[in-house]
Amino acid sequence: MQVGKLNPQPTARLNFPGFQEILDFTSAGSESSVSVTVDGDTDKEYKIIIRNLTSQQIYIRPNNDSGATNYGYQYLLNNAGTITAARNVTTSIFPTGTLSEDTYTFLTPTGFLKTAFNDRNGYTSGTTIGLFLVAGSVWNSTSNVTSLDFVSASGNFTTGTRITVYARRSN
Repeated sequence: MQVGKLNPQPTARLNFPGFQEILDFTSAGSESSVSVTVDGDTDKEYKIIIRNLTSQQIYIRPNNDSGATNYGYQYLLNNAGTITAARNVTTSIFPTGTLSEDTYTFLTPTGFLKTAFNDRNGYTSGTTIGLFLVAGSVWNSTSNVTSLDFVSASGNFTTGTRITVYARRSN
């Protein structure tokens, strides 16, 4: 055993007990959307991690639903020491930030409204976290979730933008 030396494994994956990785997408820069087929009746929840290298938001739309008022959200934001809060309706689960890493927990029981919880770190340089956000979203649907669709707000994802989805399929 060596003390004080770290030997990272290049193929190491995050481990969420009871979760299975179902999407690991890294953009080549030519895609404006990506989708993964799911079954919200079988899956209990999803962990979604998005490292957004684009200068625009990324929308998460279950079942590719982009209804103008089908989603509500509320957030609390610390942007460079200035605290703000807001709530509104929109066309997706609370969208990612630009140049950020967002983590979502998305709960999917059929027969109930779908909820998502989001935390975000926004970065402006290699050493500066410009903002931190926590948000809650609701999707006004009681139907089964059959796909998770990720859409760039305009244009294509930036090369290297990464979207990873895990499904909890057991306790």
